[in-house]
Amino acid sequence: MRGLGREFERLHPQTPLIGRVKTDGQAGKLSVAQLDAIWKGFFAQAADLLAPEDPAGAARLAHASAHWLRHTFGSHAIARGVALDVVQHQLGHASLATTSVYVHAEDARRARELDQAGMY
Repeated sequence: MRGLGREFERLHPQTPLIGRVKTDGQAGKLSVAQLDAIWKGFFAQAADLLAPEDPAGAARLAHASAHWLRHTFGSHAIARGVALDVVQHQLGHASLATTSVYVHAEDARRARELDQAGMY
């Protein structure tokens, strides 16, 4: 949408991939709150499009947030065998115990899938 094309590797390394969306006229980097608002808007638009065919899914999607993306990243990283300490540092968790939540979620997912396959 910004006219950058699809070949990102050809862009100058300093080219921002997310444009400025500040409404106060000030230049500078986007804040965490601004990025969160961008994601919330995206999820709201996606929920509106999904609503006619899946109202329950749309309702869940309407409540999505940037934090959900972090959780998804952590869950997928653990599921793919990334070491717990690597995921911990990538997510910025001070405690390994916080990151361990993703291990428990992955264990529960595996158990559900094995149960559904009649393996238990």
